Amino acid sequence: MIPILQPVYQRWDETQISLLDCLSQFPADRYRWHPGPKASCAGDILLHIARGETGYARMALGQPREPLEAAVADHASALAVLQAAADRARDAFERLTEADLEQVVAEVWHPLSTRVEGPMTPLWFLEQMIRHKAYHLGQLWYISLLLEEDPPAGRYS
Repeated sequence: MIPILQPVYQRWDETQISLLDCLSQFPADRYRWHPGPKASCAGDILLHIARGETGYARMALGQPREPLEAAVADHASALAVLQAAADRARDAFERLTEADLEQVVAEVWHPLSTRVEGPMTPLWFLEQMIRHKAYHLGQLWYISLLLEEDPPAGRYS
């Protein structure tokens, strides 16, 4: 890995460790629990994290995004999908060169609704990968706190 990416990778790795710590404490039977009628369950958030990580890694390498077909319903499926995404991220960190970091890989970015104007370099996508994972990690910790109380039986279970 080139030296300029080492502190960025360290932040990515710290966030990855925090995510795995959160999952180690998450009740295995609650990945599909929705805290409200319009709220995402932990399994869907984890799949979203994996899709984002895979997409950002591919963009950093100048490759097109590709769909990630998977489902997360328990610890084993969560770890499998996150491991595959982490492998893609690590590969991007390892393969990028200083010359690659100077390349513009996108002029506009709007995967969901917010449009971001470029130019975007591989470093922008690596930083975005970390921000994205950390944001959704906060959601997972919040859901885990909600699960400390027995949720009411009913339509959200």
